[in-house]
Amino acid sequence: MGIEHDLVTMTAWIPEDKKRKTIDMLDTLLAEPPPEFVDLKLAERLHGLLNWVSQLLVTGQYHLPQIIGAFRRAKSTGTKARVTRALRAEMAWWKEVLTDWNCIAIILPPLYAAPAFSYEGSPTTDACRSPSFAGAGAWFRGYYDYFEFTALERASFTIMALEALIFVLWIEALLLKDSSLISGRVWRARCDNEAWVAIVTSGKCNK
Repeated sequence: MGIEHDLVTMTAWIPEDKKRKTIDMLDTLLAEPPPEFVDLKLAERLHGLLNWVSQLLVTGQYHLPQIIGAFRRAKSTGTKARVTRALRAEMAWWKEVLTDWNCIAIILPPLYAAPAFSYEGSPTTDACRSPSFAGAGAWFRGYYDYFEFTALERASFTIMALEALIFVLWIEALLLKDSSLISGRVWRARCDNEAWVAIVTSGKCNK
């Protein structure tokens, strides 16, 4: 089993037979009425196929926890894999993607993709709004900044707003310093405020 490549057009794609096989296995979990269990072997094979597809569909790796949990639990207990509502929802997402997506992706040169969990390749910011200290810091590839908030700023903004402000200002500063650092690249940003992270990753951060 292998992903097809074309180094002239810099594209890669999933062969049609593998796509069909994956959809057929998804249909087993999405059947009506919903199955209560499926064979462990099917769950393992489906996870392997979807994980393989994720090599082209970058966000796909974040849509595998239910199938991973299902086959791991089944394997540890020596039973069949339970088909939960959450698992069916995850599988429905995959079927929609494989049905609507042409399964072709542009090959991204390694130069433009930071390692998934690399601290050095991740613009990182943090803000604090405690009564004793209020300030922020930011770091990326040897560039850093640090400053304190004024009493008015501390009183005027929630911690989420301060985290968001620092994040936006730091990205802007990096672009002004050297736009090639992040412009046109795939990169991961780090911020410890869950609410702000949720807003950014939702793609609905107009506020």
